[in-house]
Amino acid sequence: ASIEYKWTDDLMSYASISRGFKSGGFNGRPVAQDALRPFDPEFVTTYEAGFKSEWFERRLRLNATYYYTDYKDIQLTIATVSQGGSFIFVTENAAKGRIQGFELEMQARPVPGLDITGAVGYTDAKYTRLDPGTVITLDTHFPKAPKWNLSTAVQYSWPIAGIVTASVRGEYAYRSFHFHDAVNSPGGSQDGFSLINARTSIASMDERWRLSIFGKNLTDKIYMTNAYGEAQSFGQTETYYAGPREWGVSLDVQF
Repeated sequence: ASIEYKWTDDLMSYASISRGFKSGGFNGRPVAQDALRPFDPEFVTTYEAGFKSEWFERRLRLNATYYYTDYKDIQLTIATVSQGGSFIFVTENAAKGRIQGFELEMQARPVPGLDITGAVGYTDAKYTRLDPGTVITLDTHFPKAPKWNLSTAVQYSWPIAGIVTASVRGEYAYRSFHFHDAVNSPGGSQDGFSLINARTSIASMDERWRLSIFGKNLTDKIYMTNAYGEAQSFGQTETYYAGPREWGVSLDVQF
């Protein structure tokens, strides 16, 4: 359910409430009998309020959102050891929690051909109640929930002889410290990091084709995309890393 009010042609505010669930089930393909555990559905209720606006003859767009999310019977996948000593992954209903935060978005075109975008997000996530027997604590951090996310991009485009359009684009993104796994293994923690990408392109005026030269992760940052803190008896954490600095050429054609 939602309600919105348009104060002017360029300013609108809104509020909404929504509820959903993730189905329950059981741990399929178990390698040990005690891994065959059922788990209940996960329920979530989200409250959101914000505004959307345009300024300076639509050359600047500003949007803001505040949200509060209430989770019940949170499903967490945890690596552990079975009674027979086998390494197993199990999904269980571990806790109740809440997430709150805000997001700000900006899009600007100060002069023809120049586009500037930016976004910042803040997330405060915590567990408020634990189910009996769970391995996490109230001080455990939500997995993959950094407090801060920031991004910005600048692109400039210009026509060449009325035949093609050329453009250059630079992107910057930042994500603060976070854990990748549910049990907050030290080996699965990721320090805050920044990424820089760039792209230059030539496209037809009708955008039927586009030829680009791009660079990703230009500072060659080493960072994790996922991790599993395996049981302490194994003494290790399984981690997955993103690709290194990458250069490439791409051709996009629309039929």
